[in-house]
This record gives sequence, structure tokens and C-alpha cells, in this order.
Amino acid sequence: MLFFLFIIAVTVFVAVYISINQSHKVNETFLRISDSQNALFHAEKLLSATEKNEIVVREYILTGNENYLTPVAQIYNDIQNDYKQLNVYTRGNLLQQKKVDSLPFYISGGQAWTDSIITVRRNEGQEKAMQLISTDTIQHFVTNARNLIENIKVEGQKLQKAREQANVDAVAGFKKIWYLVIGLLIALIIMITQKLKVDVNIGRKI
Repeated sequence: MLFFLFIIAVTVFVAVYISINQSHKVNETFLRISDSQNALFHAEKLLSATEKNEIVVREYILTGNENYLTPVAQIYNDIQNDYKQLNVYTRGNLLQQKKVDSLPFYISGGQAWTDSIITVRRNEGQEKAMQLISTDTIQHFVTNARNLIENIKVEGQKLQKAREQANVDAVAGFKKIWYLVIGLLIALIIMITQKLKVDVNIGRKI
């Protein structure tokens, strides 16, 4: 009888140990999915803010109306905040992080050319500002910045799919372990029940 109790205790211990490890794996994969979702969210916001900045600048160039510049300061703040959040949520992926590390160059550069174009429009007029914003240097800069953010999004989408699959596998593994443990416990209970019946029958015969 003591042997069967020992087997049960060992089985329960192993089951708890394995299930805790598998549970941690499930939680870890879920948190990674959350990181991917947040990274995609802030990458999208960053892209949206840069596009909004371009629209605001072009509207100001065309009209000269200073009211169009009202959102610029907030756009700058949004870009900085979304970059910081994106930097946090991409730390788990070296490929994404490498691209994110390149963003400050484009962020500071984008603010610099925005300020320059605004200054030219104020001091030299619409034509000069249009010439400046149409230069290959600024066009390439804007295009490269947009492409960089798009690439970060693409990598994020791939990573999210991989992490979702890892989570599915972890949950499936967790369920398999518990099915196995439950099966073993049922088998042990049946064995103990049979052993007790045999002992009772032997006792009656004696």
C-alpha cells in the first residue's frame, strides 16, 4: 500500500512541476503577443503622425495660413512618444530593434526640414517653399522614413503570427500534459482499488 501511495505522490509532484513550467510558457507567449500588438499599434500611430505632419506643412505652404501650424507641436510630441513606446515593445526582436534604432535620425531630420520649410514660407514666400519641399533630398528623406516604419510594421506582423502560433502550441502542450496526468491518476486509482479488493478478499478468507 505504501508503494502505491509513493507512486501517487511522485505522479502528483511531477504533474504540478510540469504544469507550472508549461503554464509559465503559455503566459510568456501571451505576453509576447501583447508586445507585438502594442508595437504594431505604435508603429501605425507613428506612421500616421508623420503623414499628418506632411499634410500640415503642404497646407501651410499653399495657404500661408498660420492656423494650419497649430497641430505641429502636438504632432512632434506624438511622434516622440510613439517612438519611445515602439522602442520598448520591439526589444524582443533584434531585426525590428535595428530598424527602430535608425528612427531618431529620421525623426530629428523630419522636424528640422519641417521647421526649415516653414521658415522659408514665412520669409521667402510660397514659390521658394515649394521648391524646397520638392527637392530630391527631402523627397528621398520622407520616402525612406515612411519605408522604414512600414518595414517595422511588416516585421511586427510576421513576429505576431509566429508568437500566436507559439502560444497555440504552448496551450496545446499544456492540455496534453494534463490529459496525461489525469490518465495516470485514473490508472493509479484503478490499481489501488483493485489492490484494496484483493486485500479485503484475502482478509475474509483468513
